[in-house]
Amino acid sequence: MREGRLTMSTWARAATVLLAGIAMAILSGPSSGAYPEKQIWWIVPYAPGGSADVTSRILVARLSQRLGQTILVDNKSGATGSIGATFIAKAAPDGYTIGYGSFDLAINPLVRDLPYDPLKDMVPVTQLSNLWEILVAPADAPYNTFAEFVEYARKNPDKVNFGTTGAASAGHLSGELLKKATKLDLTHIPFKGGGPGVAAAVGGQVAVYWATGGSAMPSIKGGKLKALAVSSPTRLPALPNVPTFKELGYPTINTNEWTGVFVPKGTSPEIVRFLNREIRETLAEPAVAEQLANRGIEVVTSSPEEFDQFVKSEVQRWRAVVKELNIKYE
Repeated sequence: MREGRLTMSTWARAATVLLAGIAMAILSGPSSGAYPEKQIWWIVPYAPGGSADVTSRILVARLSQRLGQTILVDNKSGATGSIGATFIAKAAPDGYTIGYGSFDLAINPLVRDLPYDPLKDMVPVTQLSNLWEILVAPADAPYNTFAEFVEYARKNPDKVNFGTTGAASAGHLSGELLKKATKLDLTHIPFKGGGPGVAAAVGGQVAVYWATGGSAMPSIKGGKLKALAVSSPTRLPALPNVPTFKELGYPTINTNEWTGVFVPKGTSPEIVRFLNREIRETLAEPAVAEQLANRGIEVVTSSPEEFDQFVKSEVQRWRAVVKELNIKYE
C-alpha cells in the first residue's frame, strides 16, 4: 500500500466519526453560532400584569440566560389576543419571533373573522401550563362563598355583573356556563387582559371576576380579593381551602385556560426542536417551577406533535359549546 492511502479500516473509522458528528448536530438542534445569534422577541398578546405576562417574564428571564441572548417581552394586547397572534403568524419564520399563545387561539376562529389561521399559520412548540379559572370577588363584597354570591345575585337581578379578560375568553365562557347552570342573569364586562381586569375587581368595579392564578394570586393572598371557587378538577395546591365547581355541584364549569409557545409557519424543524428542549428544561428547573407554582400555575409541557394535536382537539371541543351558548365577539 502506498504511504498516505487510507485502508478500509481507516475509512470505516472516519465514517463512524462523521456519522456520530451528524447525529450530535441533529440531536442538539441548530449548530453552534447559527442560532440564536441575536436578540429574540417574545410576543405576549395580552396586557402587562396578567398571567400571560407574568408566566412569560418568569420563563424568559431564565431562558435568556440559557441561550446567551437577550429576549425581550413585547406586549401586543387587544381583541382577546388576536392582535398579538396576528403579529406572530405574520412574522419572519427565522426563530427570532416567539409567541405566547393560549386557549383563545382555539376560540377566536369560532367567533371572529381573523387575518390568520392559528392551525395553519403557526407552528406549536410546546404547551406551557394549565391555568384554571378562579372566580374572585372584591374584598368588601357582601358575600364570602359561592353559595352566598348566588343568593345575592338572585336577590339583585340585573344588577350583578362578571368581569373577564375579554369577549370569547376562557373567563367569558366560564361566565356563560355559570349563567346556564344557575339560571342567573349576569352582565358580562370585558377588560383588555388580566392586569386591568384584576385591578378593576380589586377596585370593586365588578361583582365577580374570572381570574387565573398568575394575575390574581398576589391580590388573593394579600386580602384584596377573595376566591369563591375554582374550575380545576381538584383543588389548587395554592388555594387548598377554595372548593372546585365540581364539588359545589357544577361540573360543567371546567374551563382550562391552557397556554403554550408558537412560532410562525415555515420556522425550521431544527429550531422548533431546539426551542422545545430549551423551554421544557427551563420549566423543569426548581427555581422556575417554584415561582410558577406559587402563583397557581400548573406547568405542563409536550412535544410539538403532541401540542399540535391538543390544540386541534380544543377547537373541536369548544365548537359545540360556543354554538350552544351563542358566544359572539363583542
